[in-house]
Amino acid sequence: MKWIKLVPIIGIVLFIFILSRLDLAIIWQIYTKINITFLGLSLATLILTTFIKALKWNELIKLFSISYPIKKSMSSWLVGFFLSLITPAKIGDFARSFYLKKDTGLSFGKSLTTVIIDRLFEVGCLFIFGIIGVFYIIEEYGVTTNMPITLLIIFMFLVCGILVSFNKKIQESVIKSLFMFLIQEKNVWRF
Repeated sequence: MKWIKLVPIIGIVLFIFILSRLDLAIIWQIYTKINITFLGLSLATLILTTFIKALKWNELIKLFSISYPIKKSMSSWLVGFFLSLITPAKIGDFARSFYLKKDTGLSFGKSLTTVIIDRLFEVGCLFIFGIIGVFYIIEEYGVTTNMPITLLIIFMFLVCGILVSFNKKIQESVIKSLFMFLIQEKNVWRF
């Protein structure tokens, strides 16, 4: 028996142990106070967000001329999301590349490239919202530093990068460069 088959059993035992240490009456009391409207809205938002993220990843997969069903994209994305919750630095998110390789026959390097670009896009969006937040705080609370100028320059470079990335030829060259880098790394690991 492989050790991996023990993981679900260990998880269930750990879950039961944690439940035995909780005061279930207090937990039930908290659940009875949940606003059903907000719970429904949050679940609808979660489903919509998952669909949009899977759709975004699906568009990256199409750059390799691969047709991957949106249902499989969503399930692969959810598995990767779950694994990223329990691994450091969201490494589990890269499990999507294994599913993509298994389902489509796309090489591991190309599958990994789609996940990396997807993650870079998310980091870029987070960066943009962070800059907007910094500008809001500076404006709202009157903070005076040289930080806004630096952030503005970084923001301009980021916007230029995003605008340039809408060009399909540039997208293909970036993906090709990243792919070649991953393949080169793969060859380094072979002895």
